[in-house]
Amino acid sequence: MLTARAPKRRALCLGFPALALLIAPAAFGHGGAYRGPSDSAPPGSGGNAPPPAPSGGSGSSGGASSGGGGAGGAPGSGPGNCGTLGGHVAPRPGAPNPASSADLSVWQMWWGFNQDSFLDVKGAIHAMDVLPGSDDGFLGAGGFLRDALRPGEEQVRQLIVPALLRALKNERDNDVVSGSLVALAKIGDPPRKSRDGRSRTSLADVVRPFLEDPNQEIAETAAVCLGILGSAGSAPHLASLLVDDAHGRKISGNFAGVPLRTRAFAAYGLGLIGHRVDDDELRRSIARTLFRTLDGAARKLSTPDVAVACATALGLVPLPVVDVFDPEQPGEPWSSRQAAVAHLAALVDDGSRRDVVRAHAPVATARLLAGSGLDAARGRVAVLWTEALLEERAPVEVLWSLAFALGSIGDADKDLQDKRLRAALTESSLRGKNRELRQFALIALAQAASRVGSGEAPLAGVAPARQHILALLNRGGSSIRPWAALASGIMGHALRKADAPLDATCDIALLVSLRGAKAPREVGAYAIAAAMRGIEEAAPLLVAKLDEVADDDTRGYVALGLGMLGDPLGLEPVQTVVRQSKYRPALLRQAAISLGLLGDKAIVPDLIGMLRKASSLSAQASIAYGLGAIGDSRSVAPLIEMLEDETITPRARAFAAVSLGIVADKEPRPWNAKLAAGINYRARTATLTDQASAGILDIL
Repeated sequence: MLTARAPKRRALCLGFPALALLIAPAAFGHGGAYRGPSDSAPPGSGGNAPPPAPSGGSGSSGGASSGGGGAGGAPGSGPGNCGTLGGHVAPRPGAPNPASSADLSVWQMWWGFNQDSFLDVKGAIHAMDVLPGSDDGFLGAGGFLRDALRPGEEQVRQLIVPALLRALKNERDNDVVSGSLVALAKIGDPPRKSRDGRSRTSLADVVRPFLEDPNQEIAETAAVCLGILGSAGSAPHLASLLVDDAHGRKISGNFAGVPLRTRAFAAYGLGLIGHRVDDDELRRSIARTLFRTLDGAARKLSTPDVAVACATALGLVPLPVVDVFDPEQPGEPWSSRQAAVAHLAALVDDGSRRDVVRAHAPVATARLLAGSGLDAARGRVAVLWTEALLEERAPVEVLWSLAFALGSIGDADKDLQDKRLRAALTESSLRGKNRELRQFALIALAQAASRVGSGEAPLAGVAPARQHILALLNRGGSSIRPWAALASGIMGHALRKADAPLDATCDIALLVSLRGAKAPREVGAYAIAAAMRGIEEAAPLLVAKLDEVADDDTRGYVALGLGMLGDPLGLEPVQTVVRQSKYRPALLRQAAISLGLLGDKAIVPDLIGMLRKASSLSAQASIAYGLGAIGDSRSVAPLIEMLEDETITPRARAFAAVSLGIVADKEPRPWNAKLAAGINYRARTATLTDQASAGILDIL
């Protein structure tokens, strides 16, 4: 039976536990993962005054807050910080180092949130038949042993899960507890019953008691973990937390009101459950709770966190498509997919809402349209959004989202609406009102123009988009060239997946650009783009660039490009980079992922030793992610030993738990990749993503 108790902890903020929960800025590490610089939308970009960061209290009457500033405040910057990581930054793989850049228009920001759509690290590793560098894999006569180093179900259930449960039962350190909770949620319940035929105690039963933990980090982590588990039975509990009813206050242990952060994380948890379950009635119930909160109580709260969480979560819940639907009388928004699309699309133009909330409606709408077959609804939305983008009649953060969303719903055929959509994105990429809009429109154009359409000439949009992107790559300014390279890579990646032909002109242009590039930003972008397009001739160039470039961030992207290409030529150079980058996390995190893509398991003992000795949060996060990405079963025993070794720092033990969760993850990609892909990361809230690694997108 799975058992764990929620140990009672004292909030050590200013020496006044109860008061601290109400006034402390929210800066909680969650095991830490940072995606980019700390600022978000530029001041004045949306017309609404920026709300403060969410406080520990319910906020139902505009409760107290501190550390305000920016779209989501500046959590972790003031006194009374309950966060166990003290507001320090733990870089997430793929994001620029905050110490090296405060420019939010860099391409690395977009890559940091969308990389999982292109990397598929675990898929690459588990598909390999040969263990590179392994002597005992050779059978003779040309045969090789299949790499059997992926952790098996028995190892997961008999070693990893019990170790994490022991940590929950015995630990008092917040980082270790939150890391263990997330790790268990990633692993999930076994798909079978116990030997006596009775159902096992679920991991949700283990997680739920932590909802009332007095430490805010633990409580909100427990809420989202129920969503990561996909626990249908937990949906009513999360709904109560979100709406702040009597049951929600009881299970949270906050009878004055469920904290705003917990309510936001409960909303995300509901969306994750709705995404995972196969039960239309439960999905409708979840959507009803989310819509009613979005349109009701969330509008009165002191911060936009809960509203943004509801809108984003709704994009994850695939409501059923009904056969008969009247757009003039859509019915309740939770009654069908069509009604939900209509309601969220209308939210984009609702000037009575906060701009940051409106900014998340287009992406949520686009996610519901993806794969739905709702061509009529897609057409109506495309027309409205195309006009809004061209006229630039919305706040700038909404325009950014419109560009992202149009890239998600457009395709490359000759349908009139798709031709106009691509034309609008082309126009915005040239003459958009600010640099970010031009950059985001270019990415969206690449996505739409490389998506095979269902109408006449399904790839008609490829050539015009390619010519436009090539022109910017060859003759554009320094701020757009890296984005043009990335756009070329996106197109190539999509066309390769669709078994469509690639034009060699782009490959040649990228190789020429890569060979001559000196600026670090451009070198990294060209490396990633060449890898996305699968340009084999780029491998020797990338090996040379590893020696030429001094900047750690750039070398990291070059190493990652070698891993994405899968060329054995890159194995030894990247191994050397990893061993030499013990104190250089910006480089280490990318190089470790590269080795995972190259199938190298020999580096695992070195990484374990580095994790044990690492002292900085950023280094620990990078090593932990690398160990998990490589996914070697040989790392399990040493990681468990680290988790239970009280002679090393609690944070190192917490990252051992993080690594175990990544190694044994039930999903092939990070659980929050489905939230991060295509997100408008510039319209941020503290519970979505922030500089304190305290948002849902920042959790490893």
